[in-house]
Amino acid sequence: MSGRLDSLTAPEAQKALEGLVEAGQRSLVVDLADLRYVSSAGLRVFLMTQKLLRKVGGRVIIFQAPEAVRQIFQISGFLNLFDLASGPEELTALRRGEGSAPVSRSLEVDGIALEVVERPGPPARLTAHGSQEKLDRAAYAEGDMRSVPAGRHDFGIGLGCFGDSFAECRNFFGEALIIDGSLFYQPALARAGVDFVLNLEAQEGVDYKFLHAFTFGGPFQALAAFDSPGGLVDLNRLVAVLRRVLPAPALGLVLLAESKGLWGMSLKRSPVIDNQPEKGQEIFHPDLFQEWMNFPVEPAEVGNIFIGVGLAVADRGSAPAAVLPWLPRDSDFHLHAGVFGKGPLGKRPEQLSAEIRRVITESEALKVQHLLGRSQVASGLAGLVALDVPEIKA
Repeated sequence: MSGRLDSLTAPEAQKALEGLVEAGQRSLVVDLADLRYVSSAGLRVFLMTQKLLRKVGGRVIIFQAPEAVRQIFQISGFLNLFDLASGPEELTALRRGEGSAPVSRSLEVDGIALEVVERPGPPARLTAHGSQEKLDRAAYAEGDMRSVPAGRHDFGIGLGCFGDSFAECRNFFGEALIIDGSLFYQPALARAGVDFVLNLEAQEGVDYKFLHAFTFGGPFQALAAFDSPGGLVDLNRLVAVLRRVLPAPALGLVLLAESKGLWGMSLKRSPVIDNQPEKGQEIFHPDLFQEWMNFPVEPAEVGNIFIGVGLAVADRGSAPAAVLPWLPRDSDFHLHAGVFGKGPLGKRPEQLSAEIRRVITESEALKVQHLLGRSQVASGLAGLVALDVPEIKA
C-alpha cells in the first residue's frame, strides 16, 4: 500500500484484501513501506480482514510500517492485534511456522482445473443400515429402525433422527447426514429447522437412529481442490470428473463448496406406517409428490456453504450389485448436503478436514436435503475414498 489509507481509499483496499481471501490466501503480508498516513477508517480495513482470516486459520502481517504509521497503530491499541515485521529477517521468522504445502499434481479434466493430493491407503468399508425398500410406500415400522454408533462412522447419509426410541423419533425422520462423526438432520415437519448433534471427539455410547443409511470411514485416499475457470459447473459434471481422480468401482465422496444454486428435496412427512398413503399409493406419485416433498421450483442458497456426503459409481452398468439400491434410478451418485451460512473457505486440498470441522462448529446449519445433479458450484474441495463394496451388509 502507498500514499494515504483513509475514508476515500479504504473501500478499495478492503475490496482488494477480501478478494485475496476469497481467492484462498490465508497469510497476507501487507507492505506499508510507502504508506504515509492511515486513519481510523484505514485501521478498520486491517481489523476486518484479520477477523475474516481468523475464521479460516489465517492472519495479517504488517510489514515495514513507517514510524508515523506504527505510532497510529500503537495509539489506537492495534499493535497487539497484528504480527509486525520491520524487515525480511523478522518476516521469515514469523512465517517459519506456517509449514509447506504437501506435494500435489495439477490437471484439467473437462474444463475443470484440479489440484490433487494423493494419500494411498486401503479401501474404506461401506456399511449399509436397513433398506430403502419401504420408502416409496411409507411403510417403516419400529422393527425397521437401525442404531448407528456415533463414534464409529465418519460419514454417511440416510433418513435419520436423534432420540432414544422409535416412539420418540417416528414423526421426525428426515434427510440426514453424518459429517466427521456428527449428525445433522432435517426433521420431516413443516417449517422445521436443522437439528444436529456434534461429536467432535468421536465419543462412543451415543447412537443415531436411522430408517436406512449407508456409512463409510476414512482416511481420504485423494484430496482435490477444484475450480471451473469457464463458469459454473453442475454436480453431474463435477462428480464425473472427480471419479477420474480416484478410479474405483465405488467411491465415498465428501464435498465442501460455496453454492451457486442448489437443487434439492426433502421430506415433509416421516415415512412411517402411521403416515402411509391410502390405497397403496407411492409417496413419489405425481398426485402425492407436493404433499410429501419440499421441492423448489428454482435453485436456492446461492452463496451459502454446503457440505455434501455420498456415494458415486463409475458406471451403473458395471457397478457392484450391492450398491445399486442406494442410488437414485436416474443417477450414478447419491448425495445429501448440509447447507450452512455464508463465509470464506480454504482453497488448498489439505485444508478439507480442518475446514469441515470449522464450518460445522462455527456456521449456522440451515437445511439438510437430497441434492440433485443440476445443482451448481464454481470451486471447492473434495475428499475421495475407494469403497470396499463386498463387505456391505444390510
